[in-house]
Amino acid sequence: MDDLRKSKEQLIQELNDLRSAYYSRLASTNRSSKDINFYTSEFENWVGKDGKLFWVNSTVCDVTGYTVEECLKMPDYPMSIIHESDRERARQSLYIAASQGREGSEVLKIVCKDGTNKWVRTTWGPLYDEAEENLGYRARIEDITKYKRIEQELQNCQDNMIIMVQQRTAALEKENKALKNLLEQRQKERVELEESILVNVNKMLKPHIDALKEELSNPIEASHLNMIEFLLDELTSSFTKKLSSNIYNLTAKQIKIANLIREGLTTKEIAFILNTSVRAINFHRDNIRHKLGLHGKKESLTGYLLSFSE
Repeated sequence: MDDLRKSKEQLIQELNDLRSAYYSRLASTNRSSKDINFYTSEFENWVGKDGKLFWVNSTVCDVTGYTVEECLKMPDYPMSIIHESDRERARQSLYIAASQGREGSEVLKIVCKDGTNKWVRTTWGPLYDEAEENLGYRARIEDITKYKRIEQELQNCQDNMIIMVQQRTAALEKENKALKNLLEQRQKERVELEESILVNVNKMLKPHIDALKEELSNPIEASHLNMIEFLLDELTSSFTKKLSSNIYNLTAKQIKIANLIREGLTTKEIAFILNTSVRAINFHRDNIRHKLGLHGKKESLTGYLLSFSE
């Protein structure tokens, strides 16, 4: 029984020795291959179709902290050093690389011997013997931790910028809302003021005007009183507000003349009411047409002014 166990152990040892010798010869054969640079300064390893590591260069120690001997003794290399968050993805990709000889690349997080994490870019391709038979894959591993940190810093800056923009946007929206409320309040106050003026005109001024109408017998004085009443009515109308806006920029006298023109009065009648010359009224009519954009047009000034009330 002991002899049988001894023979079995010897057989396993001989198989391992043959396997090591085969892969050593393979490594020696591939040293001069134009596709594989045995003396590369990059971290590189070769893995058989069975998924077992059979060669790795000494750069592995610079990247991971593990020696070549420690890597070769790992039962599940490279999964043993790949971070658990990337392990399953790496296992699937490298299984296909080993069994089917496909090329590929992955960015993976690894765990170094001292427990620190690094980021590496692993690029692999098929490995062939002299007879062009696929024996597994060879992988080159590049330490990209520095670039990942820069990328993370840039991402953090971008995230901070987004937060700042969001905060600024929220502040502007708050300010805009406050401004909108203020404008609405001002509009409300303006309407209330206009209504107050209208009430005061109707209740306090109009009764006195009506009383004066009954007492005045002089036509000129009555005409002036009618003009005062008319102007009070126009003071609160949208027509007067339009003419006095910055769009047209009419003077107070031009607004008064425009009101009379709209009421259908002739140039002579307007001149009589305002106690001025016909020439002066014609001068103001020309200026009013110019400011209203009617200069050189055949459109009636009276008709245009009437359209303001529509």
